[in-house]
Amino acid sequence: MLEELFKQKSTRREYSIRIWSAGCSTGQEPFTLAMLVTDALAYYYLRNPLPVELPLPKPLIPAPWRGAPWRVEILASDINYSVLRAGQEATYSETQMAAVDYGYRLRYFDKVGDRYAVKKALKEMVHFDIHNLKTEYLPQRNDVIFCRNVMMYFDEAEQKRLIEKKFYRCLNNNGYLFVGHAESLLGLTKKFQMMHKDSGTAYQRVEVRE
Repeated sequence: MLEELFKQKSTRREYSIRIWSAGCSTGQEPFTLAMLVTDALAYYYLRNPLPVELPLPKPLIPAPWRGAPWRVEILASDINYSVLRAGQEATYSETQMAAVDYGYRLRYFDKVGDRYAVKKALKEMVHFDIHNLKTEYLPQRNDVIFCRNVMMYFDEAEQKRLIEKKFYRCLNNNGYLFVGHAESLLGLTKKFQMMHKDSGTAYQRVEVRE
């Protein structure tokens, strides 16, 4: 999905990626997304080299030729203020880091005492804010929305309203929505089509007349 996004954005000379982690809790999901986008951009430029060499040391986020660096913005929102504060602190215990690959620890974290702190350059990509998904004012112009294991707590009418009236409006054309493994949009809407690739599933926004 990221590969396709990079190609589309590069063709249009729109060097920005905006992802919304809705229900981000203490920040593990949005920081993971930031790491994945950073790695994917680096891999993209390995296979699609720029016509000039990047200066050393190379920046965390590469810059297109004669342009400013890609703008990567990860919006992390939750209704719980205390978990947002924990996410903003961006430090995690050894137990919380148990599933994190050693290479990721080296590249994206600093060891501070017995905790792991997200490096400054990565931390600056993630912006935390308080949002209630049942309100009307929600972040717009997203390329991707992650809302995993949240909708299961809503009744069907509220799920349909969230998908069709809110997430649909909050996504860019052909944007992607990711939900939890136990959640599905089947039977809820015709405004999204399911995409299945490499054992992963996402829903893509379909352009429909209101």
